[in-house]
Amino acid sequence: MMTGIVQDITQHKRTEEALKDSRSHLARAQAIAHLGSWDLDIGTGVLVWSEETHRIFELFPIAPLTLDIFFELIHPDDLALVQDAWSAALGGAKYDIDFRILSGNGVKWVRSTSEVEFDHLGGPVKAVGIVQDITERKSAEESIQKKDYEIRKAYSDVFSAVTDEKLIILTAPEIESAAGISCGSRYAISGFDKLAESREFLREALPGCGLSEDDVGGAVMATGEAVTNGVKHGGSCDIEIFSMKGVVQVQVSDHGPGIDFSDLPKATLMAGFSTKKSLGMGFAVILDYFDRVYISTSGAGTVLLLETGLHRGDRALEDIVSRGLAKTS
Repeated sequence: MMTGIVQDITQHKRTEEALKDSRSHLARAQAIAHLGSWDLDIGTGVLVWSEETHRIFELFPIAPLTLDIFFELIHPDDLALVQDAWSAALGGAKYDIDFRILSGNGVKWVRSTSEVEFDHLGGPVKAVGIVQDITERKSAEESIQKKDYEIRKAYSDVFSAVTDEKLIILTAPEIESAAGISCGSRYAISGFDKLAESREFLREALPGCGLSEDDVGGAVMATGEAVTNGVKHGGSCDIEIFSMKGVVQVQVSDHGPGIDFSDLPKATLMAGFSTKKSLGMGFAVILDYFDRVYISTSGAGTVLLLETGLHRGDRALEDIVSRGLAKTS
């Protein structure tokens, strides 16, 4: 005699199929977005990647996958950056970082973010995160940056030639490098009602920074044009005075929208020209008085560094640019 039990597992099978379909759809979505996922058991050090994460790193599934193996795949120049970010994340900091990895097809850029889970004592126990291949985006950004550099360089060369190296376009790091030693004289202008006070500040501060009494009046007038434009287009601006080797520098900076490169020739060289984002006709006065004018402009604002008492031989432009490039490397 035989006895047995028959169990209806239809619902169980349906659940398994639904779960399988869900995983398939997730894997497909990750592949389309070039977006993988991962989780790490911090206690055991075991790292689990999704299919797309393996595909991004071009590493066939291996067991066990560990954090040390992951670190071996990172570009040597970015390894310390990633390790420092991960150590900070274990202490509760946000982990959101772009870095390069080494693959069979060369170098890739990825972006990784994660959240770390902590136990009741505050110790890290688990981390879950995502990683996305952003190589194409980085390549596009680099192309745009290269194009912007070429455009800026072309304008800079033209302005330098036309003005006998009197008007120089620089980047923010380059203009920072061009500045001498601060005289400790700074003044913040919050609006047009402070223009008179700013002129008085300059009259009192410039002689103490090395400018002769005979030259103060012209410097105040010319700087006033830059200050007026800074307030007009940025809402406010800052004045700071520097000096070096007999050169007095007045820096005027604002946080306005910057000057469009297409407007720069007219804004800086054509008297009477003015647009909402231009420096306007006052720039002719600035160029007429100061021996050299450096300008840096972007969406973050415009900085003018105005020099007088200049001995050209002591201020090689190539040195200024090279020091500025060193600050970005």
